[in-house]
Amino acid sequence: MAVRRRNSALEVLELFRRELPQPTITDLTVLFYVAENPGINIAELADVSHTTLATASRVARAFAAPEAEGALPPYLGLIELKPNPHYAKGRLLYLTEAGKALIDEADRIIGEAIGVYQ
Repeated sequence: MAVRRRNSALEVLELFRRELPQPTITDLTVLFYVAENPGINIAELADVSHTTLATASRVARAFAAPEAEGALPPYLGLIELKPNPHYAKGRLLYLTEAGKALIDEADRIIGEAIGVYQ
C-alpha cells in the first residue's frame, strides 16, 4: 500500500515529536499559548491552558534553558523566564529564538493546509 504525504496536522505532530522528548498535549498547549501571548505569566498560562499552577510552572520551566533560574530537565531552551517587574516571585514567559523558529516551522506547515482527506 502506498502511503500518501502527511496532512498538515500530522506533519506538525511529527515536527514536535522530532524536536521534543515525548511531547504531551499539555507541552504543546503551553508552547502555543506562550507563542500567542508573549509576556504571559504562570497563573494566566494555567488558566488558559486548563492546567494547575504546578503543571503550568513545571512545563514552562522544562522549556527553559539549563542556565535559567528554576529551570527543570530536559532544559529545552524554547521559553525564556523573565522576572515580572510587578511581582517579585513571578516570571513572564517569552519564546526564545529557538522557540520562535520551532513555532515558525509549525506555522509554515499549517499554512500549507494539506487536509486529512486531500
